[in-house]
Amino acid sequence: MTSSAETLVVLAALTDREKAEVLDTLIAQDPALAARAGREGRGVLAAVEIDAVASAVADALLGLDQEELSQHAGRTRYGYVEPTTAAWSLLEAALEPWLDDITRRAELGFHGPARQIGLGMLQGLEQVDDHGASDERLLSWAPDFTDEARGTVRRQLAALGIKPIQSAE
Repeated sequence: MTSSAETLVVLAALTDREKAEVLDTLIAQDPALAARAGREGRGVLAAVEIDAVASAVADALLGLDQEELSQHAGRTRYGYVEPTTAAWSLLEAALEPWLDDITRRAELGFHGPARQIGLGMLQGLEQVDDHGASDERLLSWAPDFTDEARGTVRRQLAALGIKPIQSAE
């Protein structure tokens, strides 16, 4: 039998996919563990820090720069991509994980946490508004992006039956 220290080393060495497989196997074999895991999962889905979401959204948008744009704009094998079009596409893709998370949580009945993610997104968009004019930022190619993105967040929440958000509150 292996020691608990050896067990911890093996568990720490597993990839995320392998850890998920181990957890799935254990949950399938143990109803009590499945109940505990379900409670923990609900706790994770319910826990949203608005400020953390805002910071992550701002970082994701401000982390995109002209170099990123140059890789997606201009001549491609499919034709020419305008820099503005490429900028919008990259910025929308940067926000997609949070929009998807809103939908995922709302569909599971976690409307409060979904709304908190929306609030965090709106705060993050407000944070980047002042940086849009900087030529080194991708946002300089899409000056209306943050306004449009705020509308997207509000519309998505409303479509999911979540109280619409008028401002970052």
